[in-house]
Amino acid sequence: MDIHGLFDANSSKSKPSEDKHKPSVVGFLQSTTFTTWLGLGLCFGLWLVWRVSRHRSFYDDKPKPPHSWWFGHLAIFRATRRSLPFKTHPHAIILAIKQKYKLPGVFFLDWYPIFAPMVIITDPSVATQLTNAENLERHSVVQDVMGELVGQHSVFWSQGQEWKHLRSTLTPGFSTTYLLGRVPRMLHHMLIFEEIAAQMAQSGEAFPILGKLISMTIDVIGDLMLDVRLAAQSEREFDPIVREFRAAMKYTWQGLNFWEKYMNLPGLRWHSHKLDGLLAKEIVKRYRSGTFKAPEFSAGIDLFLKKHDEDRGGKVDGKLDRYCLSELAKHPDILARVRAEHDELLDPSREATIKTLQDNPTKLHELPLTTAVVKEVLRLYSPASSIRTASDNHTITYKGRTYPTKGHANPQLWVVHTCFGRDPNLFEDPNSFIPDRFLARAGTIPPGAWRAFEKGPRSCIGQGLALIEVKLALVVLVRRFDFALAYPPDSPSLPLMGDQAYQVMDFVPVPAGGMPMTVREREHVA
Repeated sequence: MDIHGLFDANSSKSKPSEDKHKPSVVGFLQSTTFTTWLGLGLCFGLWLVWRVSRHRSFYDDKPKPPHSWWFGHLAIFRATRRSLPFKTHPHAIILAIKQKYKLPGVFFLDWYPIFAPMVIITDPSVATQLTNAENLERHSVVQDVMGELVGQHSVFWSQGQEWKHLRSTLTPGFSTTYLLGRVPRMLHHMLIFEEIAAQMAQSGEAFPILGKLISMTIDVIGDLMLDVRLAAQSEREFDPIVREFRAAMKYTWQGLNFWEKYMNLPGLRWHSHKLDGLLAKEIVKRYRSGTFKAPEFSAGIDLFLKKHDEDRGGKVDGKLDRYCLSELAKHPDILARVRAEHDELLDPSREATIKTLQDNPTKLHELPLTTAVVKEVLRLYSPASSIRTASDNHTITYKGRTYPTKGHANPQLWVVHTCFGRDPNLFEDPNSFIPDRFLARAGTIPPGAWRAFEKGPRSCIGQGLALIEVKLALVVLVRRFDFALAYPPDSPSLPLMGDQAYQVMDFVPVPAGGMPMTVREREHVA
């Protein structure tokens, strides 16, 4: 007898019995696991449906565009964005939604679960209540977009007592009295740009005026605030501060591409850090020199340091210039009137005008039509907007009805200035360039409708500098040159919103393509 075979045979006979029970145990365990996961998935699905339904139901009785249970308003925003030219600024997207669906002065947008929801404010009385009477704090999304460049503790973002201290420290350096006293120094940088424009006129070529005017503004701010010659208008010999600022700007958020935003973050932080170091070096050098203690101040930093020393016990830009030039180029009748105003109220001679402004800078405040042109450009091409946040029990009252603004999420209360400027209920013929509307009798424009620099305690601290700089630039440039837009014929266009010079998102609203222009020097100019 083969013993081994016997054992092998017995073993083989017993396997079917053992194998018969194994599948049932495994199957039981598998079925239990499957049932558990199925139950968990079902519970999660029910919870998700309840959560989304609860969130969406908040909007049932609110003014809003068509609302989807699945997508909220994300699909509408995406479709509207795709119907507009590439990189169109979100201001124009919101305006397009408001106009298409004929929405009122307060309406809601539901971005759940991608973004914080929005309450869009386009009514002057409601906006004034939020920014003046209540002075609500800025929403955290503002810091997400601009914080890396402007800093975590800037006057732009800070809140509460920190903001009040910074605002009071910086205000003297932006006062009208201080700025008018610096007009001769501002004029120096305008004349540098005038010579650059003359060179462009000789070449006959189109050039993007965007970068040229920003460089001029950088030079003005560096001179007035730091007493530093940044030479941004120079081709090569500019200050390292200019180099790092331009490098940082290349990494700023330039659209609604969030992948690009986070990919650019390391570069933005690196160059912002280097820029902070260079600025800090200048400020420390100024403080140690003791210049700020002198009776006569030569820079805004002296005023800031003086206030800082006493406390211890011891959004301006060149975009406005560009749109002023482009609108005047498109409206030669208004341009002729502006030139006539400069000849009459200043002097027909270029040299005499320069001397007048050097000796009596207050003359800039005696140019009503020029001021009206600047205000009209700001109405049509808003340089910014205001996004605020609110407490849990905050409400908005509009046309006799009260709406809660919180309780379901952390909404952005967005005062969209572009919507104000393009509202026919606030401005007659809103898409037309009519500076004379700002020369009409008081009360023609509803209170709070024009808010280019925002209203209330958190209005733009640099608005005085912006207005003086732009008026000064117009006095210098329109007398001597004719400007014309020079976009390629096939460039994207947004009718009634700047056409080919429509606003795009490049950290802040700027004209598409850098606004290419040609310059022609006028004949027989004194």
